Amino acid sequence: MSISITRFPRFKLALLVFRDLIGAPEMLAFFRGGAAEREVETRWLTYIDAGADLSQLDLMSITELKRVIDRRQRERAWNETFRTAIVSSSRRNDPMVNLWKGYVGRDPDHLCKPVAFSSLEGAFVYLALPAEAREAVSRTAGLDVASARARGASRSLP
Repeated sequence: MSISITRFPRFKLALLVFRDLIGAPEMLAFFRGGAAEREVETRWLTYIDAGADLSQLDLMSITELKRVIDRRQRERAWNETFRTAIVSSSRRNDPMVNLWKGYVGRDPDHLCKPVAFSSLEGAFVYLALPAEAREAVSRTAGLDVASARARGASRSLP
C-alpha cells in the first residue's frame, strides 16, 4: 500500500507516510477504514516521500476526505490541542499540500490545522518531539536525521 501509519503512543504521535502514486479511492479507503480507529495521538506527522504522487486527488476527493476526518473528530469529541505537520520531499506535491493546508486550516471547526515544512527537522521542532522520537520517525520514514536535515535545507513551502 502507498499509505502507511505508524503509531508512537509514548510520544502521542502518529506518522503517516505517503509513497508512490496515491489516487482518491486509495486515500479515502485508508481514512474510512481502520487507519484512525484508535487515535489518541495529539501529534500527527505526514511525510510525503520523494516518490509520492498526489496529483490524482481532486477537489471532490479532498472535500470527502475532510468530511471523513471531521466526522471522526466529532465522534471522539476530542477537546485536546492537536499539532499536525506535513513534510513533502518533492515540490511536485506542493499544490496539493497547499490546497489541503488552506482548506482545512481556514475551517474554525476543524481541530487539526496543518503546518507544512520542507524538512523533518522543522516538523520535529514544531511538534516538540524529543530526540528519541525523532530518531524513531526518521528510521520509520526511511531516512536518517542528517539526510532529512540536508534535504530540507534546499527549499521551503509557503
